[in-house]
Amino acid sequence: KKILVVLNDGSTYPYIVIKTTSQQKGRRTTYGCQNTDRFPNFFLPKGSCFLKKHTWIQLEDFREFSATEVFSKCVSGELVQLARLSPQITMELLQCAIDSDDISFAQTDTLEQMLDKYQP
Repeated sequence: KKILVVLNDGSTYPYIVIKTTSQQKGRRTTYGCQNTDRFPNFFLPKGSCFLKKHTWIQLEDFREFSATEVFSKCVSGELVQLARLSPQITMELLQCAIDSDDISFAQTDTLEQMLDKYQP
């Protein structure tokens, strides 16, 4: 099974989804944003959230899904919500994703709007 991270609520735009890995493969093990790594990522060490292993959220491949696609995958059991990241981690991850070289302008706009929802 693959753990995916949904970066936005999909209320107005497509859902922006990225993959994770528990395989280090040359990635650093410093908490947080690693946009200068060969494969940009956001590192969550074991114990920093609900994930049971060290996890790298991969920021080199942003996928988009419509609400219909997400809904049908949830109904079929193909997609299951495990938990939510804390607001602090979510804000840090969104900023890291926005700063990534591999994100489109439209995706950046969407994530900036999401980030605004988290800030006072």
